[in-house]
Amino acid sequence: DVTATVDDARRAGIKRAHSATHILHYALQKFVGNHAKQQGSKVADDELRFDFANPEPVAKEILAQIETEVNRRVVAAEPVDWNYLPIAEARKTGAMMLFGEKYPEIVRMVSMGEFSKELCGGTHVGNTGQIGLIRVTGEESVAGGTRRILAVTGEVALDRARQAEAGLHEIAGLLRVSVSDAPARVAALAKEVRELKKQLAAGAKAGVSIDKLLADGTMIGKTAVIVAEAPGAEAQGLRELIDTLRKKTESSAICLISAGEDGKVTIVCGISRDLQEK
Repeated sequence: DVTATVDDARRAGIKRAHSATHILHYALQKFVGNHAKQQGSKVADDELRFDFANPEPVAKEILAQIETEVNRRVVAAEPVDWNYLPIAEARKTGAMMLFGEKYPEIVRMVSMGEFSKELCGGTHVGNTGQIGLIRVTGEESVAGGTRRILAVTGEVALDRARQAEAGLHEIAGLLRVSVSDAPARVAALAKEVRELKKQLAAGAKAGVSIDKLLADGTMIGKTAVIVAEAPGAEAQGLRELIDTLRKKTESSAICLISAGEDGKVTIVCGISRDLQEK
């Protein structure tokens, strides 16, 4: 004797994810084009992946429109019905059929409101509102001419949203800015890091320290005059070093000299913008 028991919670998650693939298919046809037909799919407990025909990546703006549209259909709580009918009648209704799929004479057609009709034998929710939430988490290539959308539904979608929000609040707290200002602050820090790396690289190429050059310079009025040797540095390295020094001073006149092993001497000079204007 065997007793089989359905895991109701898992089954509900599969229903949500499966019904979401139908809504996603409809939205892809609407925003990407009629060619964006299903090439394969996988549904799990509140997770799904959906493969569709498309020759290029879907733009972020279009993905946002798709996510908005599918959740608009979820909020509308439109009824999900299914019935069995001859395949000829199903074709007349415009039901979506998979190319190359062999269908029997009597097929099962799943309808969602008035926007979606597909031939399908799988399990579904009773109405779209039971999906709760659909979040698109990725879009990637599967093969030439085939793309894949990854998405989550229901409780998993809610958990992902909470995790993302918590992470954003943590970042904002570390930066000591508001959540809305966090992206701009991160961009500013990234720029600052790039500049510092450039300065370090320039100093390393020239074999000298930026801080030492500034400390050894002579002040004439408000202008820092820096004349120094940078052993072994090439002309480009000297130019980058001068650019860095000019950024660190309000007014400066700089002359850097380097002697190569072949006896060739390179001299690069530069002055700050205020001195150019004078």
